[in-house]
Amino acid sequence: MSNRLNEKQIAAIAILAQPKRTMTYEQIAEQVGVAKSTLFEWKKLDHFDKALNKEIVRVTKDRLPDVFDSIIDNIKQTGNAAAFRTLIQAHGMLTDKIEIESKQNPATDMEQMMREIEQYQRETELRKAKNTEE
Repeated sequence: MSNRLNEKQIAAIAILAQPKRTMTYEQIAEQVGVAKSTLFEWKKLDHFDKALNKEIVRVTKDRLPDVFDSIIDNIKQTGNAAAFRTLIQAHGMLTDKIEIESKQNPATDMEQMMREIEQYQRETELRKAKNTEE
């Protein structure tokens, strides 16, 4: 099965991707010249779905500044923390990734950790010995 879109699929995508679309699936199918069930089968295809999503982004990206602006107004009015988190994630200002930068030599860090572990072990052995004597 080919992953190329045919002319009818391209026409359907152009209609489906329109913001404020008022046409029903029956009307879209009729205009494109296929059965409504065919339209639903196409929507299950990965390559059709990806092409539709790409077209939706293309036709709506000019409106994103207005959308972000309205989200900011909504956050100010409602204090919606989830919307705020989503907004700053969209701007790349919040990620789930935590980065730790060490300015010391990794070998030195390892040596220091080994010394601390040895010190802890000595202290633990001394405490055990002291408890045994008592």
